[in-house]
Amino acid sequence: MRPMASALRPIRHEDRLSLVDHLDELRTRLMVCAAGLAVALGFCLWQNHALLHIINKPLQKQTRKQVAKGEGTVGQAVLAQ
Repeated sequence: MRPMASALRPIRHEDRLSLVDHLDELRTRLMVCAAGLAVALGFCLWQNHALLHIINKPLQKQTRKQVAKGEGTVGQAVLAQ
């Protein structure tokens, strides 16, 4: 029985790998990607309010501009009042 690959190792173009070696390499890389994605998702869930505040800042500025000009549904509602 072969030992399981525990770390990513550089593979050159001239290296010859068996099908099982390719699948082991793929599994290792997919696990690394899944771990990175899980860390990024955890960070985003932890900081979701701060991220939404940053993302919504341009929307708030644009909405204020439209209200000042009386454009859009919010601007028209303000003019109607």
